[in-house]
Amino acid sequence: MDSAGGKIGFEERTDRFRSCAAEAFGMALTIPARRGGMENVNQQHNHDLAENGAMKTLRLLCTASAWAAVWLCNPLSVSAQSAVVDPSYSWVGYMNVYNLVGGNSAGSYLWGSPWGVADLPAAWIGTELRLAPNTSTWNPSDPYWVNNGQPNKWLEANFYVDMGTAWGGQTVTFSGSTLENSLVAPYNAVAFVKEFTPGYGWVGMNTQTLQSGTAFSVSRAIGAGNIAQFGFMVTGPNADPATVAGLGQVRIAVIPESGTLALMGLGWVALGLRCLRRDAASRC
Repeated sequence: MDSAGGKIGFEERTDRFRSCAAEAFGMALTIPARRGGMENVNQQHNHDLAENGAMKTLRLLCTASAWAAVWLCNPLSVSAQSAVVDPSYSWVGYMNVYNLVGGNSAGSYLWGSPWGVADLPAAWIGTELRLAPNTSTWNPSDPYWVNNGQPNKWLEANFYVDMGTAWGGQTVTFSGSTLENSLVAPYNAVAFVKEFTPGYGWVGMNTQTLQSGTAFSVSRAIGAGNIAQFGFMVTGPNADPATVAGLGQVRIAVIPESGTLALMGLGWVALGLRCLRRDAASRC
């Protein structure tokens, strides 16, 4: 977006790229290129060859990183927003509780409340997000939750990011890759994009069931001024911690945001600049 709130045009984007590249090249050119003034002609020639090779590599790094910074961090259109499974987002938990009917389906809605992420449960483990049936509500001494040793409530565990109204009036797409979904019936897991009014009145949601070894992508056009949420939902009866391992789990790959990837590219530029600071006759 420009300062007036309009879309960034192609010409402006190109100018930004040129400016970024020029600045990076200028930094490289200001690095002290030679040490001492007593080198003979052959030494100077070898020195220049090494420096030219390093400069060529640096130019390639600068070009790639500049394109990453401009094109990834400043998308062509502000009419769409993309989200991925990135732990750097502000993920939160919410539980909706229903009566359990027949031991395997949701009955009437009872209530909902913010919920501790670890109690959903949802956990970031290495390069994965893991979800499973809820056990934090299992209490054999409380018939509200457990009746004669059997689950007594249907739970909808939500693990999500709330963007507020920042993405209102745009199409939100949430995508990623499911490594495993071994949940047994009647448990189910979906990716979702939800929409609420500014006062959190329910509007609707779009979902996609998570399947093992399959990518997912779910989109929804959010009304102007409305609230957008994206994330995951696991549904099913509350579970006994002693037997929950046999009910399966969901494993989802973590994917850094595009801006993070651009910063990684700029890191390579910094490494190239450091190499050039060394004696140009030696290789990085």
